[in-house]
Amino acid sequence: MLFKSNTRILKKGLSMQIKITFKSTDHSDAIEQHVRAEIAKFESLFKRDGGPISVEVIVQAHHEKHYATAEFLIHSSDYRAVAHAQGPDMYVIIHEAARKAFQEIIKQKGKLSDKQDHRHQYQEFDNQDDQDDDEDEA
Repeated sequence: MLFKSNTRILKKGLSMQIKITFKSTDHSDAIEQHVRAEIAKFESLFKRDGGPISVEVIVQAHHEKHYATAEFLIHSSDYRAVAHAQGPDMYVIIHEAARKAFQEIIKQKGKLSDKQDHRHQYQEFDNQDDQDDDEDEA
């Protein structure tokens, strides 16, 4: 098992810890570059978030069965996503696992946004009730 790890600074106060692990296969610069290109797509999702982001990618070859697996694990202060893909083409499954993780983060962001919108609506509702009470007293 071989892994590489580094931290990439995205903007002031925001960093991305990247860990790429190769299991049952030798390290490949080409595959690592492909993984990093897929990871770079996540930067747009976290532009406005604060705190560190952890991205772990595990690439594993299953030589006896002639297929490979890829797993993306994304963690931030607000979001967590785990995505898997398997198939005969390493590049395709890396892309597929990254796509699944990306969509999971978008889904979670939507849910968080909905919760924030509802909280805002409740605050407006409460404020409207307070105004109505003030008008009733006058």
